[in-house]
Amino acid sequence: EEDLLIGNEKNSNSRIVAGTYLIEDYKNHGYLKRKTKIDSTSVPGRISWSDTINKTYPYISHGKPVYLRPVVKASVQDPENIIFRIHRNIIAECASQWGWLLGLPPEDYYEELLPISNQKAIALMKNELAQTFVQRDINVIKLIIQYLSAKTGTESSFKYEVLATPHFYFIWEAICGYIFDNSYQIFKSIVPNPLWVGESINTKFSQRPDIFFKVHNCLCIIDAKYYNYHESLPGWHDLVKQMFYKYTVAQNLKTRKGKSVLPGIENIINLFALPDDTGKDINYLGYVHFSEIEGLGKVYYFGVNIKLALKLYGHRKEGNLKQNLLDYIYKLEGGE
Repeated sequence: EEDLLIGNEKNSNSRIVAGTYLIEDYKNHGYLKRKTKIDSTSVPGRISWSDTINKTYPYISHGKPVYLRPVVKASVQDPENIIFRIHRNIIAECASQWGWLLGLPPEDYYEELLPISNQKAIALMKNELAQTFVQRDINVIKLIIQYLSAKTGTESSFKYEVLATPHFYFIWEAICGYIFDNSYQIFKSIVPNPLWVGESINTKFSQRPDIFFKVHNCLCIIDAKYYNYHESLPGWHDLVKQMFYKYTVAQNLKTRKGKSVLPGIENIINLFALPDDTGKDINYLGYVHFSEIEGLGKVYYFGVNIKLALKLYGHRKEGNLKQNLLDYIYKLEGGE
């Protein structure tokens, strides 16, 4: 995991790591500030009486000169400073590549072409580091050097970069939601929520099924589980939760509100969606139920071709996974 996140001898991830830290710093503190001194009559600063007298014309009031717009000496951000421009360039580049992940819309940042090479920019930054004593600036400059060094190495070789997460089950939920056209946000009002009532507590919390979708007179409730089904299957709490979803939703569909939100529902199907590597688009694996209590119904579990699912999700393409799943369900529920 650390090799994937930080890098090793085969891949160079330091650009991603440095870039994400630079973006977080920028969101909190903005660009590196590099000042230049100017003479101006429109910004606040220390009045230069010699320049005011020599460069402006006074108004004479009661025989005395009055300077309405004195010349001041001020320090302002230098937009042409090369350190500032390098920092701004890197932030824009990071926003265009990883802004979607870190809360920076790429269209808000102009990625200019720097007048110097990456190697010269690194040399400038190293020189700047030797003259800087502000801790925040030191940290940012080190990250910029790391970023540019990794970028130079990536451009001059055939190494690759990897963006990894140890929490892929969240992504698997998003993938299954995409390929099965999740309609939970549309139908969530029919999912009943428990309510605590008591002397000191009066609050509520919500049930939150992963995926809802309706086909004709059937409502499907899917729990996306990123499990290796060859080694383990969803446990007791997953099974009970899924059956409780079905029971409470079925009761709510009998009410006037439920009938108005989802009219004509005759069957509710419970499923687990697991990643599958057998090559089948949809691989029916079986079901789980209480043999003595058939009223709770079955929870089917299917394998979903993970490579195909990733491809469809990554390229935002439509596929036949949902229809293939529905065909299986139709047969299992007694269709022809």
